[in-house]
Order: sequence, then C-alpha cells, then structure tokens
Amino acid sequence: MTHFGPNASVSGMDSSYNEHSTAQNEAFEHFWPWLEDAVTHSSAFVPFQQSGLISYADYGCAGGANSAAQLASLKSVLERAGFLGGDGSSQLQVTLVDLPSNDWNQVAAAFFGPGAVGCAEAVLPCMVPKSFYAGEVAPPATLHIGVSIDALQWLSHTPPVSLKDGMMYHDGGQTHVEAYKRQFEADAEHFLRLRANEFAPGGLLLLVLPGTLGDRSCGEGAFSAMSHAATELCAQGKIDASLLEDFLFPVYMATEDELESIVYKAGNWEVMQRGGVSLTTLWDAYRTSEDADAYANTVTSIMRGVCAPLMQKCLALSAETVQELFEKTAALVKTDPTKYSFKNIQVAVLLRRTRRRPSADIGRRSTE
Repeated sequence: MTHFGPNASVSGMDSSYNEHSTAQNEAFEHFWPWLEDAVTHSSAFVPFQQSGLISYADYGCAGGANSAAQLASLKSVLERAGFLGGDGSSQLQVTLVDLPSNDWNQVAAAFFGPGAVGCAEAVLPCMVPKSFYAGEVAPPATLHIGVSIDALQWLSHTPPVSLKDGMMYHDGGQTHVEAYKRQFEADAEHFLRLRANEFAPGGLLLLVLPGTLGDRSCGEGAFSAMSHAATELCAQGKIDASLLEDFLFPVYMATEDELESIVYKAGNWEVMQRGGVSLTTLWDAYRTSEDADAYANTVTSIMRGVCAPLMQKCLALSAETVQELFEKTAALVKTDPTKYSFKNIQVAVLLRRTRRRPSADIGRRSTE
C-alpha cells in the first residue's frame, strides 16, 4: 500500500518495489494456509459455491507483482474447491485497491502481461485508485474474500509530534508511542467498518502487517541505519535540519493483542485465527553465507523500495542525495549487520464477516 496520509503524500512506492518485495510475499505465504483452509473447509463459505461469482479484493496492491502471485494461489484453491469451474459458468471478480498516485501501469503489467493471471477467462479485474480509508470500494455485501498484506500499518496521517533524533515513533518517548497507537486504532477500526459494509456474511478477510513481538518491531534495525545515514547527511548540509526534525514515518507496528482488540471494537467481524511471527529467511541466509555486502544490499533495497519516495518528497531530497542516503545506509548495515538487522516481524488475523449488518452511518471521514 502506498498510502502515506495527507501530511506526507507521495507518488507511490519506488520503481524497484516489485523487485525487492520478497519480504512482503514471505509474510503472505506464511499466513496463506489460514485462508486456504477457511475457503476449503469453512461451512459459512459453502453457500457462495452456487453463486456463479466470487468477489475478491486486495487492499494495497502496490506494484502488483505480489498481488498477482497471491491471486494465482487463490484462484487455484477456488478451482480445486469447486467455486470456479472450467466451463465459464463461474467467474472471479478481482478488485485491486491503492492510491491514485500508485503506478497503475506497473500493476497492469503484472496482471495482464503474457500468461499472467489477469488474462484468465474467468477473471474480471477492476482497479480502484482510492485510499482504503476514504470509503467503500465495492457495493454493499458483495465481497467474499479479501486480503491486505503489509498495508494497514500505514496511517491515514502522521500524528502531530516531532522527534529530533530518529525517524520512527518508538525512537521517542511514551508520548510518541501513545500518539501513534491512538491513530492506528482509529484508522484500523475505520478500515474494518468500511470493509464490513462491503462483505457478505461469511466472507473472509486476511490482514497481515508488520508488527511487534515482545520488545522488537519489524525492520527497526534497518530504520535506525537509515536514520543515522540521514543525520550524517544533515550534518553535511545535504538535508535540511528543520525538515528532518519534523519527519517521522506514518507507520505503526501493532501487536497481536492490539490488532484483535480493534477487531472486536469495530464489531461485525469474528476472529478465526490470529498470530505473529519473526520470519528469518533473510537473516538465516546471511548467517550461512556471512556475506555482509549481499545482506546490506538486500536490506537497503527493501527499505528503498518502501521509503524512498516519501523521504524524497518530505525531506526535499535531490535524486543524488537519495542515492547517497541509501549508499550510506548500506554501508552501515554492512559494517554491523547485527545492530542494523532487518527483522521481518509480522502479525496477522483471519476474520469472518458476521451476519449482523453494520450501521449505515459508519462515521465516514475524509483523508484530505
């Protein structure tokens, strides 16, 4: 998802996002069996088998590469479970959601290139260039399956706090943490109320997002390296000190408990499964190879794909300064991979839409 809020809007993820989004896809693959099992065995999902149309939404499709792979997995399961047949009598409506500023040409290439899943006869695609906080993206009670992978951590806007040393809220004190937590709770509850209007009773929604386990949060070492690199460039006069002091990433790394609590507060959803995990594929590869240079380059590519456009806009960086920032980030990670490690910590819930309809007035709000 490329939603950075009205106080920090940018032109989408870096152009390299699709190439360096393996961490996000790893998160989906870890929790995918929950959704696969629910589609195959959930009694609440069986009535949809006779509908002739299964509707699916992806909230935060970004560059589209991961979304296309995830849709292919879902399509295969639906075919095996008898929801989609080969005679053309049943179809899969696919709604892809992201900001208007997202690179939709890149999404189209991922979905509709030669042999891509979007070209399948049974697939009916729809692209929705809209923040998933801004309102519904589908008619009432029409969706059956939805996913949001590494998107809901982005807040609708940045809380009004600043921090001289650091770019993440947890680098500050309890005031910063509480401000970001309150914003996340309000945003996530609003998101779930919007989605409740869109989903038919029995519909399934998988939410996966970078989070916190114990005292560690996703990517904190890599964020520290990036912050230290920016501080060094600021000291050299290449980044405006006042802009850097005001800059904080509009993201919150929730815990499992926080996420589940918001679901129950929002109402209209049942928690089928919840969990958290620290995925160590990238770190394990480094420990095996001891190739610090390769590890640093991979970590920096992940961070650049997600963070570069936002930082370039909010810090008024030239292309040359952006390049130097991430070169310095890579050098720091290479020097001390343990200190600046990228921990792919993810939390998730699988939700089922209950039969009680939400209120017509769900407190819509503008993100402008």
